[in-house]
Amino acid sequence: MTDKTALAFCESKDKTICFVIANNIPTNVSRIENANLGKLGLAGKEQYEKIETFPSEWVAEKQNGNLISFTTRAWRNGQRYTASGPVFVKNDGVYVHQ
Repeated sequence: MTDKTALAFCESKDKTICFVIANNIPTNVSRIENANLGKLGLAGKEQYEKIETFPSEWVAEKQNGNLISFTTRAWRNGQRYTASGPVFVKNDGVYVHQ
């Protein structure tokens, strides 16, 4: 997902890694996946059959940074659960945890 000045993405192989790149500064925001799973409150991460996290909405581009919503979908016992949470990355690359 991109806006005029930044890029947000996640990649999943053995584990999910999410980044926001703004002003040519990459910021690891992978903690959002655990935060979203915590909102579900169902099970530990290892108890889900499949988990995917992705940037879902560019909420705002402000003078001091970018606010992006990341969505996590997790499957357990054939049921899909979804939670979203915001990530704010300052223009200097600092990740402000929700």
